[in-house]
Order: sequence, then structure tokens, then C-alpha cells
Amino acid sequence: MLPNTPEDIVVKLRMFRSRYPRHTLLLVEGPTDDALWTEYIADRCRLIPAGNKEKAVKALEITHARTSLQGVAAIIDPDYWLAEQSKLLNEESLLFDDSPDMELMLLTTPALEKVMRHTFVYVETDEIHHFANSLRAEALRLAGEFGYFRLLDFRHRNFNLMLRRVADNFPRFIDEQTLRFDTDNIATTLLGESQAVTSTELLSQVETLKSDISLGVKLCRGNDAISLLAFLLPAHFKAVFKRDISQKARNQTTGNELKRALRLAFEFAHFALTQLYSRIRAWEAVNLPFHIIRTDLVMEH
Repeated sequence: MLPNTPEDIVVKLRMFRSRYPRHTLLLVEGPTDDALWTEYIADRCRLIPAGNKEKAVKALEITHARTSLQGVAAIIDPDYWLAEQSKLLNEESLLFDDSPDMELMLLTTPALEKVMRHTFVYVETDEIHHFANSLRAEALRLAGEFGYFRLLDFRHRNFNLMLRRVADNFPRFIDEQTLRFDTDNIATTLLGESQAVTSTELLSQVETLKSDISLGVKLCRGNDAISLLAFLLPAHFKAVFKRDISQKARNQTTGNELKRALRLAFEFAHFALTQLYSRIRAWEAVNLPFHIIRTDLVMEH
């Protein structure tokens, strides 16, 4: 059972410290993070799910301000704190990647090429790698386009944008010929019955954001990008290889299955390419004797 409050998490940290005086205590957001990082953590590192990013950050802040606990850190998804250059990311011992969330970090490593290679074993390796790269680029472009609406929601909670209505039904809002979003339809759907702003005003604010912030990964959400990639894959595959994907391959590349496959395909060599890895290694260098990453993996790398 996950702790309910940041204060509860701090109590748990104290408990673990008394039991494991020489262990690193590493807060993570939830069970999928626990499942992913267990493979790479040092023997003397204990993963503690906090429930979400905000609780993990607040617990870390309390730990530093009110306790003498050493060797405590947290891995979080920075989300739109990256795009907003939030000072919250400056919290001591807060570790994060330059991709907004775990799913995007996985998607932007060679783990995707590995998944595609094992799913479509009858396609030449170079060809399927090229296919994976172009598919990723298209999914990230669309996820970034929708990310402008997400960023507006992040800045203006009073707009009450119904993001799930679009994110759960992306095919309804994409022109199959041009692979472009129907932004008018998106704006109307997001607003629903809300009268906080009109669809015209919403679209105008999106255009303003586009002039201020370049389209890129920092605007994306991993779940959006993976859902879009799963939607684009069958048609993209047919256009490139002149054949339909099998029903088995279709089942293996739905959104949820693709997320699971990416976690399984993620290797230490992929992890070592990330900014998260660099930040962890920098933390370890100034927090000896505490370690997060298994030393045998670091030595092999």
C-alpha cells in the first residue's frame, strides 16, 4: 500500500533508514517505475513508490529541511516542468530525464527499434530500423501538436479542458490523408460545456504558444505518443512495405502492449544514453558511499 501523504513517506524513509542504515533510499512515482528500475539498482538501494511526482518532491523537500537523513533521492517524470523551466526541478537530489516522462524516455531510445525488430522478424533489420525511426518522428510530431493544448491546460486549470475526450480517441481527430489534427474539432471537444473560454480564443492561445515555444519532445506526453504510434503503425507499415500487418502483430502493438514491450526491450546500454543516467552518476559522485546503479553494470559499460 502506497503512503497517503508526503509526511507519511518521510516516516517510511525514517523507518527504512533505521532498518537499512547503509542503503540508498530512492523514491519513485509508482509501480511501473518500480518494475523498470529494479533491474538496474544497486544491492544497497531501496525503491520506495511515492504515488506521484508531487508527493515524491514534497517528501524530498521535507527530508532535507527537517531531517538529517542522508542518501535519499527521487526519480520523477518532470512533465511540463521542463517546458516551463520550473524551479521545482532544482530541488536537491531530484533526478529526472530531459524527456518529460518515462514512456517518452523509452520511446526515444533504441528500445523502439528492438521492439519493431522482434515484432516484424521477416523484414530486413536496416529497413525496420528506418521504419521505426520515421514512425517515431511522426508520432512525436502529433503528440507535440496536442501538447500545446496540454500546456494550456497546465497553465489554465480554470479552462477545465477535457483532455481525455481527445487523448482516448485520437483517430477521430486525425485526417487519414494528411495526418494532421482537426484542431477546430479538438478545441470544441476539449471545451465541452465549459464557458471559461471560446474555441476561437483557445485556438488563438495555441497559436501564441507555437510562436513562443518550438515544437519538440518537451511538449509531448509519452502515453499520447505511444497511442498515436500504435494508431499510425498499420497504415504506415502498409505504405512502406506494401502489405498488411498480421493480427498477431496488431495485438502486440496496441498502446498498452507497446508500453510493456518498450519496458522489456529497454537495456542498460539504452539507459546509459539518457540524461537521467548522467544525473544519477553525478549524484552518486557527491553522495558517497551511497549508490543507485549496480556497480557491475557501470563497470561493464
